Amino acid sequence: MKKFLISISAIFIALIPISSANAETAWRYWSYWQLNDGVWESAMTGPADVKAEDGQVQGWRYITAGIDITADLAPRTDETFESICAGVAAADGIARVAVVVDFGDVTDYSDSADAAAVGKTQTACVEVKAGDPSSVLLSSAFETREESGMVCAVNNLPAAGCGEEVELTDSVDEEILTTTAVDDQVTEETQTDASSYLTLAAALLASVAIVLVIRNKNKN
Repeated sequence: MKKFLISISAIFIALIPISSANAETAWRYWSYWQLNDGVWESAMTGPADVKAEDGQVQGWRYITAGIDITADLAPRTDETFESICAGVAAADGIARVAVVVDFGDVTDYSDSADAAAVGKTQTACVEVKAGDPSSVLLSSAFETREESGMVCAVNNLPAAGCGEEVELTDSVDEEILTTTAVDDQVTEETQTDASSYLTLAAALLASVAIVLVIRNKNKN
C-alpha cells in the first residue's frame, strides 16, 4: 500500500505545471545589410569598412535583436538595384548604390511617439565617388544622427538614445506528464487533458489516505 501511495504521489507531482523564464539581453539599433545575389546578408563589418561600388544594394533596418541576427530581420523590400536606380546613368569614377532604409516595427521603439512615426521602407539611389567608404551613403540621402561612428537615428528615429539595451523575457509553462510511475508514454489525449489527470491524482491520493486511516483504526 505504501508503494502504491508513493507511485500515485509521483504522478501527482509530475502533473504540476512548471514555469520557467528565459531572459536574453538584446539591443535596439540600426543594423547594416548588403544584398548579394538577391539575398540580404548582415554585414560582417561596419559601412566605413565597405567601399562603395557601382551596382551595390545596401540596407539599414532598425531592429531589436540579441547576438544572433537572423534573415527575418533584414530590410523588407522587393526592389532591386535596377528599380531603385532606374534612370540614373552610369559615369566614370562614380558608384551608384541603391540604399534601402527599413524603419522596423512599432514594437522596436520604447517611445510611443517614435512608434507612431514609423513609416514604410524607403529607398534612394546615391551617387558617390567609387571607392568611397559606404558610411557616407546613408547620410547622403537621409537625415542621420551618429555617435562615435555608429548610426543612432535615421530621419529622427529614434528621437533619442543609441543602441538601447533591453532584456527580452519569455515565460514558458511546461507540463511533465511522464514519470517512472507510469510507462513513459504520453498520448495526445493525455497532453490535452492534463488538468483532468491532476484532479484524478488528487482524488486517488485522498481515497488512499482514507483507506489507510480506516485500516489503522481496525488494527487498533
